[in-house]
Amino acid sequence: MAASLPPSPDDDDAFRDDDLAPADDDDVLGGDLPGLLDAAVVGAAADAAPTVARRRRCFDDDTLLAYVGLPEGDEGGAGDGVPAAADDAPPPMDYPEPPLRSETVADLLARVPGGEFADPGDAAGVAVSGVDDDAACAQPGDLFVCALTGPALEAALADAAAAGAVAALVSEPVPNAPLPLAFSAAPATLGGAAAHALYGHPTAALATVLYVGGPGKTTAAWLTRGVLEEAGCLTGMLGSLEYALHADRLDGTGAPWVPTEADPTLDRDCSTAFHVAPHLGKYPQPARVTSAVRLARVAAGCADRGAGAAVLELSAAAVAAGAALGASIDVAVFVGSPLADDGTPDSAGLEAIASLFGTLSDPDGQRAVINADDAAAPAIAAAASRVPAVTYALYNRGADVFCAKARFSLWETELLVRTPVGELSIASPLVCRHNAYNVVAAVAAGLAVAPGGSSLDLKTIVRGVEATEVVPGRCEAVDEGQPFAVVVDAARTPDALGRLLDGVREAGARRVILVVGAPGERHRALRPFLGEVAHYKADVVILTNDNPRGEAPHEVVADIVSGFPDSVLADNAAAAYPPGFLQDPGRVDEAALEFLWAAAREHGRHVCEDRWMAIRWAVGTAAAPDDVVLLVGKGADDYQEYVDADGRPLKGWFDDRVEARNALARAVDLWGVAALDRSELPWAEWEEREPRLGTV
Repeated sequence: MAASLPPSPDDDDAFRDDDLAPADDDDVLGGDLPGLLDAAVVGAAADAAPTVARRRRCFDDDTLLAYVGLPEGDEGGAGDGVPAAADDAPPPMDYPEPPLRSETVADLLARVPGGEFADPGDAAGVAVSGVDDDAACAQPGDLFVCALTGPALEAALADAAAAGAVAALVSEPVPNAPLPLAFSAAPATLGGAAAHALYGHPTAALATVLYVGGPGKTTAAWLTRGVLEEAGCLTGMLGSLEYALHADRLDGTGAPWVPTEADPTLDRDCSTAFHVAPHLGKYPQPARVTSAVRLARVAAGCADRGAGAAVLELSAAAVAAGAALGASIDVAVFVGSPLADDGTPDSAGLEAIASLFGTLSDPDGQRAVINADDAAAPAIAAAASRVPAVTYALYNRGADVFCAKARFSLWETELLVRTPVGELSIASPLVCRHNAYNVVAAVAAGLAVAPGGSSLDLKTIVRGVEATEVVPGRCEAVDEGQPFAVVVDAARTPDALGRLLDGVREAGARRVILVVGAPGERHRALRPFLGEVAHYKADVVILTNDNPRGEAPHEVVADIVSGFPDSVLADNAAAAYPPGFLQDPGRVDEAALEFLWAAAREHGRHVCEDRWMAIRWAVGTAAAPDDVVLLVGKGADDYQEYVDADGRPLKGWFDDRVEARNALARAVDLWGVAALDRSELPWAEWEEREPRLGTV
């Protein structure tokens, strides 16, 4: 039997055996139900869309105006609240120069599986130095791989040629093609093999950990990255938030990212209500690794610069598309059954993942890590039967890595984890139950991986997990010393939102103030279910924008509102100012405002189309230590997407985390206004509160 770590003297007090019991749904709701802000600067970004609620202010007090809106003509940002985010990141490491590569198309295709069935065509003698399947990432000397057909292929070839590509691998002839062409019936598959071959099979040189499955991949992958870095291993990251090596972000070619244009917001500490700040000079959120070509190229960028390990994150769709083909995977981690973009089970994706685990065949060098609590765990284990498996769980006591005890708070998660080689006590700043799963997954992966041929000890695993204080936009706490919690999360589906709300309630939240929207031109059928989850699991709901794109914000809001219960909808329909109180106050006449605020306050359901203002409503209303402000939907995204007056896409800088910090910094002065009751919306002076309530 493996030796156990000695329990702390107060271990029984610190952890309760029933801490892992599911939350009681009957206790979800509670606390005061706030109403609507009096000092409202309302509406969608004025420069972004024509359907904008007008701007209105009701307070004259300078302190309040400084918080909820800027004086006329002030474009905001610099000098207000917290300092602008300076570019104080450490300089890039002094990496070795990547090797120069060159091989003719004919020779390259001849040495990859399936290449014998390809036709090198006019490209046979062309020497290539790289492979890419995205014209936006193509470099001079590249072989461009494209599975498109018809006019789309012609356009892609033109873009690739303009970027410097010297040949292309395609599936059909193209008259007057701008590049020499080679042909294959399956260019994507053959191109992936060619990329791995040209780049020297980079994943074979790395201790490679691959995360696949449902929710949790991103956070668990970041935790594993922390563990490997704690072990002193230079680690590459190929995930949905960034490509990175050490502290340096990488571009789509695997090279350290360098901005190609100036960032006009560097001296700003936040964006501005009713204006769209240009989204320029910022790290572009990478397209998730969706192809074997991209995986090979970015992994090569890491291996060439001295990395010893890589952590990969692949969606089920990417696995099904063959993104993992040709990669050498040391540890494959199944975090749970995958979900489609609309939150429904993805059976096809699960089959693809099982097939991937079926390719694990080296019992000496490969391991499978499986979430034993998931219903698909037996099928994944059967598929991976040729290699040793490490299971983990929060509920299945037979798992190899088992969370025996847990304590959740709004600031920290404490876990006692049993492993085959001992017990671990972990205190992680990542909060909520779903992050307990992610921590335990990272522990299991840490036990399975062996960078440089050496297994990791338990102390290294614990230090690596605990050192990962933030996963951008994933249940990320914004802490400026305020007495209540502010959390930013990427939850956009009803399932994800429900898990998050259950998690913060279980962690001790008494009153949950939720700022939520729905993306425009995406998954309209999900919006009522978002509204339903928000209504039943949050105390205060503020509906707002989330990348409205070409949709009118009030129409997106109406779709979300349709998921509210019939009793709320009946009260809304009965209002004398259609469509009711569930609309931005800037859309109603002055005479109706008092009635709108009263009804919104009664139900605790509000609409503020401008996200900048919605965040400040929420932050300004929170006060108690067990209040939680949740800003959901955008996560680490630092932009809003609109359309301009001509219907063209318009991308503006907007980061929930930046806005929350600015709101908290400004709120310090707001909290000093003793005469102001901010316990619920609309804010009001204490002496006005009772008479006002009595007249509605």
